[in-house]
Amino acid sequence: MTPIRVAWAAATGLRRREVADALLGDLVPTAEISRVCPRCGGDHGAPLLTGTDALASATYVRDGMNRVVGVVVAVMERRGLVGFGIDAQAGEPADPSGVLGVGTLRDWVRIEAAAKAEGRGLRAALARVTPSENGWTAAWDGADIVRGRDLDGPTGVLLSAAWRTA
Repeated sequence: MTPIRVAWAAATGLRRREVADALLGDLVPTAEISRVCPRCGGDHGAPLLTGTDALASATYVRDGMNRVVGVVVAVMERRGLVGFGIDAQAGEPADPSGVLGVGTLRDWVRIEAAAKAEGRGLRAALARVTPSENGWTAAWDGADIVRGRDLDGPTGVLLSAAWRTA
């Protein structure tokens, strides 16, 4: 199983991307980090690494008032992958997701990670997540398959990673 390296730190508001980039720099010191939003071209998209053969993802943990309180980043060697994403949410696995049609918070974290790995975000139909031998898989109606697994993260935070091959 390909290792996924994870780092996290407390962060608030506007500093969250700065903290995420510093954490990614610690995980992959040789990489140059940039961001480009695929919709508007702004510098607030997913982290892109150059100078390394790794993919990166970042997510922001929010408190009960929807304020950013933490940053989690992860990197995974490319090795034929074309997409990688993580998601983290404060809570317990069996907590209700609060999202129509999604049962638990654990399910929601997996769906968000899969949507990031697929590159579609949450603008399309939600994926169906199915447990598998070494983690879980996610699929959409078009049968796009993303693989994933749950990771250890900060105390009280659920964390999942997903990846996609060509």
